[in-house]
Order: sequence, then structure tokens, then C-alpha cells
Amino acid sequence: MQHFLRHWRQHLEPLVRVCKKIDPTRFFIKKDPVIHIEEEKITPQEFKKYKLKIASLEKQLVFIKQKSQRQARIQDNPYLKGREAWNDLYGTQTIKLENAYRIMGVMALGLVVAMIGFVIVAGQSKVEPYIVQVQDNHVLGVTPADQKMPISSQLVSYFMDQFITDSRSVRADNAVQKTYSSTAYALTKGQASNTVKQYFDGNDPFSLNQKITRDVEINYTMPVSAHSYQVGWTETTRDLSGDLLTQESYVAVISYEFGSVISGLENYNPFGIYLTNIAWNHTA
Repeated sequence: MQHFLRHWRQHLEPLVRVCKKIDPTRFFIKKDPVIHIEEEKITPQEFKKYKLKIASLEKQLVFIKQKSQRQARIQDNPYLKGREAWNDLYGTQTIKLENAYRIMGVMALGLVVAMIGFVIVAGQSKVEPYIVQVQDNHVLGVTPADQKMPISSQLVSYFMDQFITDSRSVRADNAVQKTYSSTAYALTKGQASNTVKQYFDGNDPFSLNQKITRDVEINYTMPVSAHSYQVGWTETTRDLSGDLLTQESYVAVISYEFGSVISGLENYNPFGIYLTNIAWNHTA
């Protein structure tokens, strides 16, 4: 190191002294006299650039000198020499350990963000429900469940027939009969609900199904006004052995309106079609 410093001093110090004495306005470089090129002076900008290079070399020389002096002090002081050896051995390990902790922290944060994203994505529904209108094995329409489906006359006619069948039929299975009765009530409101209640009070299907069964066959369903339909049907009553007891025809005029779907009754009345007025009679 001492040899290196002496080498730099021998070459730099004379150069620095000479450059400090140079007048940039008078300094110039002579060109080759053979080709007779005019003399060109060094510009102040070029001189400033050379001066900055010299200053940089001086700083490097000072740094090397200071490092040499520090190493000399360490060599003379066993305490400093031992501390430097300790820093070289364990200081690097400490830095590596701190970097490892930082990396682990970043990875843990990334894992938490990934888990939160996974939970959010897992909680989103991947199934888009649709409502399909079907009649006689033919699809009448398909509409996403979150959109209001336009109610067609075929759909209204279907629920009219469904109401007559569910309210007038008698089934031997109590579970099936309960579903029929629940559907009949879910499709009615106002006067129509009272009519159904009065009919069930006088013709309790859970008492009748201990003796008979009754089948309903819809003969026709046709609109008679903007919000009313006329329905004709035939009821066939048999005993529990299957023998025919009676066969009678009926006709009803039913008014309806649209409303909101009631929570809990979506399976019975998914479109909010409510029968508001019922007048049914026996025909010859």
C-alpha cells in the first residue's frame, strides 16, 4: 500500500502543481507542422473538464491515504484488529439474517394477501340461475333469475290450471295433499283466499282422502278480460278401491293480478301471480 501511495504521489503531485499554474487562455496545442494546421487553443470548458478529473484523482488519493492510515492503526492496535475481524465474521451474518427476516416478512404478507383473495373468490357464486318456462314439455322462455321475467298469457293460464288442480284434487298421500293445499293458498290473496278457506273447511281433503280420491281434468282455459280467465274442468271421484263414484263438471271465472314474490313461498308462487277473485259453480 505504501508503495502504491508513493507511486501516485510521484505522478499526480507534479501534475497538480503544473495545472494550477496554467493560464487556460494562453495554453494551446500545436498541430503537426508538416500539414500546416493552424494552432488550436484549449477552450475553458475543456480545461474545466481536465481540472475536474484532477480533483477526482486527488479525492481518490486522499481516500487511499486514509484507508492506509486506518489499516496501519488497526495493525498496531490489537483491540481494533479484533473488532474488525468480529465485524467481518458476524457483521455479515447479521446483515444476512436481517435480509432473511425481510424476505420472510414480504413472503408472509404476500401469503396473507393471497389467502384473502382466495376467500373472496371462493365466496363468489359461480352458478348463474335461470328461470325456464315450460308447458307440455316445450320451453316457452328462459330468463336470468336476477331479471324480471315478462309474464306471458301461457304462464298465467298454466297457474290457473295449477290452482284448480291443487285446490279441488284429493290425494291419498298426506304429503302430496299438503303440497297441493299449500300451493292453492300461495296462489291466492284477498277474496280468493277466503273462498279457498271456506271450501277446505267444508271439504277437508285430509278427511276425504281417508274415503275417496278425486282427479281433476282441465277441459279449457281462456281469457275473458284483461285480468280474468274462465276455466272448465271435470272432477272424477273414486273410492279407495278405485271404483267410480261420481263424475261432475265445473266452471270458474278467476281474476288475477301481479305482485311481489313472498319470501318462503318461492317454490309455490315463483312469479308473483295472485288470484284475487274466484267464482266457481257446478254445471250440468
